[in-house]
Amino acid sequence: MARVRLSRGTQRTALVLYALLVVLPGFVFGGLLWRQLDQDHAEQRDRAPDEVRDAGTRVATFVTDRIRTVLDGEAQRSPLDFRPDRAELDEAGRLLVTPSTLEVARRPEGLLGWFAHDPDLADGERLSIFQGRGPRDRALGRELRGLLEDELRRSIEEQSLRDLLRPPLGLDRPGRDLPRSSLEERDQTRVEVPLDRAVAAFHPRTTEDGRLTCAFDDLRAAASALGVDQLTLRVGPLELRLARTAEGRDCVLASRVVVLEPVDVPPRARREAFWRCLEPLRREQAWLQGFVLDAGWVRTALVEEARRSVLNADEVLTPVVPGLGASAASATDSGKGPAAAGAVLDTSPASRWVVHECSPLADLGVRFPVPEDELFYRLRVARDQGELEARQRDQLLWFGALALVMIVSLSVGLNLLLSSLRASMEQARRTENFVAAVTHELRTPIAAVRMYGEMLRDGWVAEPERQQDYLGRILSETGRLSNLVERVIDKRRLAEAPPDPEPGDLALEVRTVLEESGLLAEGDVRLVTEEESLAALLIPVGVRALVLNLVENARKYADAGDEPILVRVATDAGQPILEVADRGPGIPASERRRVLEPFVRLGDEATRTAQGTGLGLHLVAQYTRAMRARLQLLDRPGGGLRVVVRFRRPRSAS
Repeated sequence: MARVRLSRGTQRTALVLYALLVVLPGFVFGGLLWRQLDQDHAEQRDRAPDEVRDAGTRVATFVTDRIRTVLDGEAQRSPLDFRPDRAELDEAGRLLVTPSTLEVARRPEGLLGWFAHDPDLADGERLSIFQGRGPRDRALGRELRGLLEDELRRSIEEQSLRDLLRPPLGLDRPGRDLPRSSLEERDQTRVEVPLDRAVAAFHPRTTEDGRLTCAFDDLRAAASALGVDQLTLRVGPLELRLARTAEGRDCVLASRVVVLEPVDVPPRARREAFWRCLEPLRREQAWLQGFVLDAGWVRTALVEEARRSVLNADEVLTPVVPGLGASAASATDSGKGPAAAGAVLDTSPASRWVVHECSPLADLGVRFPVPEDELFYRLRVARDQGELEARQRDQLLWFGALALVMIVSLSVGLNLLLSSLRASMEQARRTENFVAAVTHELRTPIAAVRMYGEMLRDGWVAEPERQQDYLGRILSETGRLSNLVERVIDKRRLAEAPPDPEPGDLALEVRTVLEESGLLAEGDVRLVTEEESLAALLIPVGVRALVLNLVENARKYADAGDEPILVRVATDAGQPILEVADRGPGIPASERRRVLEPFVRLGDEATRTAQGTGLGLHLVAQYTRAMRARLQLLDRPGGGLRVVVRFRRPRSAS
């Protein structure tokens, strides 16, 4: 019972330490990791609306900055660049006329053309359209002319150009706080133009040879009399307006009004002849100038560029109102699922999509004559929360797999720990049994030797026959002690450096062992040799140990009155075998592997009557391995145990 209590206490202590040092930290760190994953997922879910809103702001900023770059660049052009031609006076006062600057200018991306309207010209000459250098697109020119004529008729004929400056263009939209270009932040800009160029640009052509009524001498005299050599132009801010051509093309008209401030001629100068050449400049003149942006470029190429440049991989950019045409659908189709192809997103509270809308054209201050048109240029940035949920599921699967591996590892570790404890306790029990057996095995022969020696020394036995009997008993007990010592020495020698087997005669070796040991003469052992000579790989000392240990083991557990112990040397399936069979109780199948280990004896040493140390079958197993043979413990038909050792044949014999 003391051993049982020690075993249970040791196991309990080991389990507690294993739980505290391994299992508990594993579960604590696993719980912390689970909590961190859940917190990260919650934070990503909470940050999604702000991140999508930031993405929408980035898209709107990207688009508006690109458009504003075009607007600001065109706003810096000189008003004289929009005249039908470029006119200058040479030193002789002759008029030099070259193509307009806008006829040879490079047209920026997204810009369809420039236009200018001069109400002082004839009806067919009032509107000028410029497409820049390169081949002329006549169809586009006709399309723009039709659009501009309609727009100018609606906006100019209803009110004079001067009235368009009161209030300034672009500032008559109450209730709208919209960002404007750098030019729009100033109501009007004053531009100084050289007097000679202004005269050449605005003065009517009066002579057939291209000379003006005002030559350079007249201009110098006029400049000296007036005290000025430059004229002032007032340039209004750009007005942005969405318009649609008859062919269905959406355009953004960017227009501005340019006013020439009249020249004030003093009364004394009016009597001079030169003042008449400045007569056209004495009255206020106004012109409408501007350019046309392709709205399709904004909603297709520009939006697609914004999607590639500023959006993350999990963000989708779509129009709010689908069906903007084939060009818009192809531009928004990025291969990210149905939303990327212009499909309507589910924006309900229960939807998995997080959505933010932006309107870059409205942010630029573009006016929409039809308010519903603004919806077609409003963009929607969306993120699919389903992808976040999918990532969380993947993380949970990985966490579950990791937890499973951890649980399996802990289970295996616990099993190994318990197995090690059981092995240690089993080894301790074997050692305890061995010490008890050795103590018993040593005590009996030593006591007998001492008793018979003292009797012979003190002369208690005078008969020679009895003296010889006592001497024989002393030698017998001394042999038992010597056998015990030899077994321990053999165990250590076989574990450290086992000898190599050599070819030999198995039948001869077995017969020699039985005859020299006197086992055959005692009558309880029967030898059966099916062949007189049987070649096998063997170790003579090993064969002797096999026969003696197996016969001794059979004698311990088989009754003397039963059938004699059978020692058989034969051939089975071409292999030499040594078989020792008895009629004892046998060995259960579940214990046959364990009894081959050192110091193992079935039963309890405290109640066992058979002598032994638990080394016999262990030495048999060791010698069998040393001779490269195979050991089998089998049931004997009719009851008992069969121990079969299968030897190898030498190569020459085979």
